[in-house]
Amino acid sequence: MAAVDTENQQRDLYEHIEAGEFPTSWTLKMQIMPFEDAKAYRFNPFDLTKVWPDGDYPLQEVGRMTLNRNVTDYHAQIEQAAFEPNGVVERRSTAGRSCTSTGSCRPRRSGAAALPSHRSPCGSGPFSRSR
Repeated sequence: MAAVDTENQQRDLYEHIEAGEFPTSWTLKMQIMPFEDAKAYRFNPFDLTKVWPDGDYPLQEVGRMTLNRNVTDYHAQIEQAAFEPNGVVERRSTAGRSCTSTGSCRPRRSGAAALPSHRSPCGSGPFSRSR
């Protein structure tokens, strides 16, 4: 099918969302540790090489994520998308890549941080230490 119609999957997803048939959703769960517990916990809870035991902090359902709307401005929301690994809390397994990603892709997307589609709605910035 991809050889005949390269946009088949994208169009199928778009049409289902447009028709109100939301094909994909995820249950969002988090482990939540109170600040007081973090001070006296048996290891540094912010150490990315450690995993909090489910017995101490079980997963709590905090919401549901659903693909329930299509983009309204394809150019601004899709064509200008430039994802920066330093903009998210990283896992230990991807930490090595994030130190080179920012500099290597910056020339291709000069001024991307100034675009409305790249501004955080809550005003947070990148987690990079070099900035």
